[in-house]
Formats: sequence, C-alpha cells, structure tokens
Amino acid sequence: MRNTDLQEVFIRFLDGKASPEEVDFLIEQFRTQGGHAELRAIIRRQVESDGDIPDSVREAWEPILEETYQAIRSEIFQECRSNEIEMPGIATYRLRWWNYGIAVAIILSIAFSILVFYQPKRIFPDETPVVQHHDIAPGGNKAILTLAKGAQIVLDSVKTGIVSTQGNTGIVKLDNGLLAYKKSAKADGEVLFNTVTTPKGGEYQVVLSDGTKIWLNAASSVRFPNEFRGNSRHVDITGEAYFEVAKNENMPFSVSVNGLTVWVLGTHFNVMAYRDEPISKVTLLEGSLKVQQGDHEVLLRPGQQAQAGGNGYLRKIMDVDLHGVMAWKNDQFWFNDDSIETVMRLLSRWYDVRVEIRGNIPQHFGGYISRNIYVSKVFEALKATNYLNYEIQDSTIIVSP
Repeated sequence: MRNTDLQEVFIRFLDGKASPEEVDFLIEQFRTQGGHAELRAIIRRQVESDGDIPDSVREAWEPILEETYQAIRSEIFQECRSNEIEMPGIATYRLRWWNYGIAVAIILSIAFSILVFYQPKRIFPDETPVVQHHDIAPGGNKAILTLAKGAQIVLDSVKTGIVSTQGNTGIVKLDNGLLAYKKSAKADGEVLFNTVTTPKGGEYQVVLSDGTKIWLNAASSVRFPNEFRGNSRHVDITGEAYFEVAKNENMPFSVSVNGLTVWVLGTHFNVMAYRDEPISKVTLLEGSLKVQQGDHEVLLRPGQQAQAGGNGYLRKIMDVDLHGVMAWKNDQFWFNDDSIETVMRLLSRWYDVRVEIRGNIPQHFGGYISRNIYVSKVFEALKATNYLNYEIQDSTIIVSP
C-alpha cells in the first residue's frame, strides 16, 4: 500500500468511517517494521494539522501507541546518555490520552528531528518548525522493474501478488512491498536478466531467486538473472545497496559497480558508489569480502571499509562507524564531518530536489536526523546552526550563507 493510500485510511479511521478490515490493517501496520515508519510519519502530519486525536479512537490504539511512546522515549534516553547530555523535558512525562496530541508532537519532533552538529552543540528543538507552504515530502517505496525484453512495471503502483513470470521464475510483490523471485524446480528455461531501479526519492527491497536480500537506496539500480546457474552468482549495481547474501560455498557471489568487483560467499555488506560521489565505499558488517579494482585488491573483516577513487587508488579503512554507514537503511541521515556539498547531494537524492548553493559555506556538518520528515524540517535544523539560510522554490532549494 502506498503512503497516500495509508494516509487516506488513517484519516477515515480518525473520522470514524474506516471499515473493521481497515482498522485491523492499520493496527497491523504499527506492528510491522515496513508500515511502522510510514504510519508514524502520517500521525506526525495529522498532529501538526489538528493537534488532537478523537476520543472515539484512543481506546483501540492505546496499547500500541503507549508501546511506541515508550520505545521512542527509550531511544532518546539512550542517545542522550551515550552522548553525555541531559534528557529533554519529556524525561518524566507520562502519556495521558487527553494530552495525546501534545505528547506525540513533542516526542516525534524530538525523535525525528534530533540533529547533531560539531559546531554548535547538539540541538533539541523546543518546538516543531512550521511546514512551509511549498514543502516537499520524504521519499518512500518507489521502483521500476525492467524485464528482460524491455517491458517496465511501476512497482509502487502494482497490486500485490504475481507481477510477471520470467522463464521458470515467478516474480511476486508481497504484502510488505518487497519484490521476491521464486524459481520452480525446473532448470531448463532461458536465463533472463531483470533490473530494479529506484528514482530519486525512492527505495526498494528485492529478494533474488537464491534468497539473497538487496536493499536499494534512492537513485540506484540492480541488474540480476531470474535464476542463478553454474558455479557462480553475479549482479551489477549502481548507486547504493545493502546486501545480505545467501550462503552457498559452491556458488560464490560477486557484485560489480563503478569498476569495482566485490567477491563473497555469504555475508552482509553495504556498497555506496554513486557516480556523483568522489569516492566509492564497500563496508563489511558480517563475514568476509574481497574487493578488487584492476590489479589491486583488499580483504575486509567486519567493521572495515574499502575506498576507491577515480584515480585508480584502492585502500582499506579500519574501524568504520557502521551506524553511520547503515543510517539510510534505518531511515536516518547521518553526516560525518561532511561538507555542505556532500550533505546537499544526499538530501537531493532522497527528496528528489535540485539544490543550488549560492555563496561559500565552509563549515562541515555531523549528526543524524530522520529521513521520514518533510524537507523543511531538515533545513530548519541546518539553519539553526547559523551557518546557512535556505529557500524552497517549487522543486528547487536555494542554500546561501
């Protein structure tokens, strides 16, 4: 279900017009990882516009929302404790349903808008910034499947169930939006290659025929066969992707991107290799990897990263911040002493906007903030550093000192 459909059901629910099936669906979405972030973003928007939830719906939602409230509060507490700062004003706040709108507004504005900067100190906004009239919503589950003969399927609009058949493999869109390739027992059909492409402002998850899981970030793609045969498995990607490779010692798995080849038997790793980024990065979370570029290669252990540049160099980085590497998959932006140009490239891909930087902004930024908020929220937090100003003009954002 798309974000817009989910929001329509939620609004009908608030108006008391949702069917019993729709109510059950909403509650189930809160219990699943996929719908959880979408619903929390929808509730945030509802709170911003109305500031309250009708009495008639609170009883049904109380156990779920109380659990969510406690989980968010725990996250904030851990973040504050690990960074040796005081807990914000909600430290002793108890949720009361007649103040639910206020509580959610405070909790979500903190949980989704915390941003850390090296200069100045960490910011906890006292109130949620006002959404601008020409604001831009965050990205979501969006992708296009290109079949072997060129036909294209828009995955975010196609219904769940069988999407297509390629040779002996069925292509299925599951209830959580995931695309899965399920091969039959036969192995005599033609091997066909498909491509899943995410636009700017999109992300998607694919399960290949061998069980390998791939998460695609915005403006990325993966090309793969409908089924693997022989003594190896290979895929090609662009942009950024996270892999959980199904183990098969008899069929090594490899990934090609930007002149790099990553060799693996079974492991978890992330590849970031956008063409507009100066450095490509392969980061290992679990297992072992060999990264090869031309005649050069490096072997990685968990927590290490291979970096490759356009001039042909390849080096290994020890003790990488894995939380920062995987922030995008966990619905966060994570800046690590990044220049304004790097930050703007990242925001441009996720919000599908054009960014113009007018003037010199030499400061570097570091910290984290949710990817599930409107673009103005991110820029208000950046503006709070007193190092930049911004203006939203349709799908263009102008940034200046």
